[in-house]
Amino acid sequence: MTYLTKNENDLIQRYLKSATADLNEMELDLEIGEDLQDCKAAYNDIPGNIIYPKTHDPDHCYLTPSNAFWCSFIERRTGDPIVVGAHRIIETRSLVGEIYTHRAFGDRLPVVDTYDIGLQEGLPQLSGRMGSTGGIVTHEMWQKRGLGSLIARVMQALSIRHFEIDYQYSFTVDNPNRRRLVRNGYGIEHSVLATVGTTPINGKSIGVMLNYSSRQELLARMKKELGVCKLRRLQAPARIRDNRHPAIQVA
Repeated sequence: MTYLTKNENDLIQRYLKSATADLNEMELDLEIGEDLQDCKAAYNDIPGNIIYPKTHDPDHCYLTPSNAFWCSFIERRTGDPIVVGAHRIIETRSLVGEIYTHRAFGDRLPVVDTYDIGLQEGLPQLSGRMGSTGGIVTHEMWQKRGLGSLIARVMQALSIRHFEIDYQYSFTVDNPNRRRLVRNGYGIEHSVLATVGTTPINGKSIGVMLNYSSRQELLARMKKELGVCKLRRLQAPARIRDNRHPAIQVA
């Protein structure tokens, strides 16, 4: 792990101000929370959700304010969350080891029985502080506006500054639509097939992709995105509503 430089912190600050300015134009506020049980409840209340992921579920993983937070976009008119997403970190000497020991899918208690999940050869050997975003859902009335992509990128920026992550990673089902979403929507640079057997994610035999970007790749993408933003968006004040995770600062 390397320390975040002042220039990198300034870049993240400009990026977050740009993001919150975009939200302001849509009459939305950013809220940050520390209890992922609250995230799970908000997720399940949003129409159009699917099953909440085990990887970000405090019933299956050890998640506290020291290693996790969640974000939501709140509609000012109603006070309701219309997008939610969760973020956690793990610190590991081998992300591949976290996969084949099943710890990546549930680490609240020791795993008694593991089974062959069809781990693929030649996976990248990633280590250090690893950030993972999941549990993103957008209210069906607010879809097709890029809000799921925006909340993923906001959480990446917050995680780099707050936890100083070395990598961002996620697991997704292996299909072309998900690969496009990961790269074009969530801004993750690399996707490789990780497993092809029965997965601890849902107990089904499916292909699972490991998606990842390094901290430097994430920062380079943020800088590139800011290069095409309107200057007024970078100068707009950030509006943060009911910040329940005071250690994580946006403005």
